[in-house]
Amino acid sequence: MNILEMNEKIYQHLKQQGKVAVNSYGSCVYRSPDGSKCAVGCLITDEAYDPKMEMDGVSDSDVVQEVLRNSGIEINKDTISFLGCWQGFHDGYLDDVSGKEYQETLEKFYESMKQNWSNK
Repeated sequence: MNILEMNEKIYQHLKQQGKVAVNSYGSCVYRSPDGSKCAVGCLITDEAYDPKMEMDGVSDSDVVQEVLRNSGIEINKDTISFLGCWQGFHDGYLDDVSGKEYQETLEKFYESMKQNWSNK
């Protein structure tokens, strides 16, 4: 799966889900108790998922990167940077909005990522 394919999958997932993935404390997680998945979490297969990765960022965790690799995602500098952008957006911006504002904010970010990463 290339970067633009990941971008589309993440966007469609978050659009359909309609909310961020948080735990009982309100912290963003890869997989929440209600089954929601974050931007990066939606790329992780059930077989590869490891609860030890929760609360670790994609850019600085060998566990997260190994889980992604085991889910068929090629791990390289561009992929980590790209997924770090989506993770930062999910955890830092998208969690502050809901309803129509959630969908509009998500679509704007998706379009900017599509434009900025189209040459990768």
